[in-house]
Amino acid sequence: MPPLQELRAIRIFARNTPSVVNITNIQAMRVGSGYGYGYSVQKVPAGLGSGFVWDDKGHIVTNYHVIQVGAWWAWGEVGRVW
Repeated sequence: MPPLQELRAIRIFARNTPSVVNITNIQAMRVGSGYGYGYSVQKVPAGLGSGFVWDDKGHIVTNYHVIQVGAWWAWGEVGRVW
């Protein structure tokens, strides 16, 4: 049987893991047509980070450097995106 301290750590991990989220920083990038006739704007992933759900309203806490250069963000648990 694991020691009491290890059991406590396991319980904390199991209780808090669902609140951890992945964050994808998305930027708008101007892309040429390849034929010299103009450009289009596409959304491209520009970085990744993590955070956690703060409250029942779904507010997410993360570090500023995770979101500072993005225009849009996608976040979610593994297998789910909001």
